[in-house]
Amino acid sequence: MKLNPSKCSFGFKEGKFLGHLVSKQDIKANPDKVRAIQEMRSPKTKKEVQSLNGRLAALHRFLSKSAERSLPFFKTLKGCLQKKDFEWSEEAEQAFKALKEYISSIPAVVAPLPDEKLFLYLAIGREAVSTAMVVERGGCQLPVYFITYALRLNFKSTNNEAEYEALLAGLRAALTMKVEHLTVYVDSLLVANQVNGQYEAKECTMQQYLAKDRFLKQ
Repeated sequence: MKLNPSKCSFGFKEGKFLGHLVSKQDIKANPDKVRAIQEMRSPKTKKEVQSLNGRLAALHRFLSKSAERSLPFFKTLKGCLQKKDFEWSEEAEQAFKALKEYISSIPAVVAPLPDEKLFLYLAIGREAVSTAMVVERGGCQLPVYFITYALRLNFKSTNNEAEYEALLAGLRAALTMKVEHLTVYVDSLLVANQVNGQYEAKECTMQQYLAKDRFLKQ
């Protein structure tokens, strides 16, 4: 094997890798990408909104509920076929201000330690579901992984179905990370009791979700 010295770095405690700042303890967002959004004025064209969405995509693993936060921006592109069709809405402006305020304190993503207990939090909105996996150290909870995506189900879903979607997404992430000890927090009492075996899943849809949950936990 041959290495190109100009493309290799050794002995660094922290460095940029795939657009992130990586160290032994954690992974941080690239400050250049964060600063680009913080200093960005409100988009005035379709192209500028697309640029904003691209920057958010680069930071999505550090942004809790990123799909939900970005939704107002995508709405401005809906039906925007020509330049004159673009309109930056008040909803988008408020979401943009809230995003810049939130991104000022963007958290670092830490690496879990062997045998460390992980906690999985699920949150659902009207049009998006989010999952946050965290560890508890020194009385503080630190993020390990974020998953968030817009709901694009082919059927009219209930809150319980959306809660199951978030649960399954979190379990798949835990399975990929080979997690052995996981505590899950959900908003839905029905989902919690069905998963714990205290309630029986009577509806066909709930039975299918519960079967997927049990399969992933095997």
